[in-house]
Amino acid sequence: MLSRRSGLAAAALSVWLSLVLSSAVAAHQDKPHADPRAAPPVTAPRASTGMGNSPAAGPFPLNLGGHFNLMDQTGAIRSDLDYQGRFVLLFFGYVNCKYMCSLTLRNLAQAVDRLGVYSDQVQPVLITVDPEFDTVAVLRRELAKIHPRFLGLTGSQSALAAAYRAYKIKPRRIGLNDQSDAVVSRTSYIYLLGRNGEVLTLLPPILTADRMAGIIRRYMHDSR
Repeated sequence: MLSRRSGLAAAALSVWLSLVLSSAVAAHQDKPHADPRAAPPVTAPRASTGMGNSPAAGPFPLNLGGHFNLMDQTGAIRSDLDYQGRFVLLFFGYVNCKYMCSLTLRNLAQAVDRLGVYSDQVQPVLITVDPEFDTVAVLRRELAKIHPRFLGLTGSQSALAAAYRAYKIKPRRIGLNDQSDAVVSRTSYIYLLGRNGEVLTLLPPILTADRMAGIIRRYMHDSR
């Protein structure tokens, strides 16, 4: 029974992610230069607040998220509880990725800066899916090039596996690139976590920094 439930949950997640990505692609193609404050966010279903046309974020439709206890690029142990009271942009990737990861990490960092005076309320976090390469020293060196507040997390195999399970991540090495670096397959979505650590929505990696910031801003407004 447990295996059947896990399979149904995985299938539901796959369908929901497909719908989100389809919406994001359409929005990106139709309005590539739209003002993110005016564009409708690509989010989970939203419920009416009864206050005009200002929507409030509804509950995320799938069971995602949970605790993690990992090591950052300074060697300090970090927990999800360290960021209670702030929003978190959580991305599972690796710094040696030459393609989507590289673009996503920079867009994510730029989105934080686009929030202006509210940027300190959002913590960008990378949890590595390539711990063999992403050592503490590598995370410290590479993330400093992207954003001074970017937090990079790694850890033991069991500690990382617990984080992967919580967010339904299944990283898998699929080969080497032309520089003989590992290529790791996994989901590329960014998880937006609320002030209490709950998953609010998933942000497709194809979003521009401006559009991503617009979605984050909407959730920040709804949580007041």
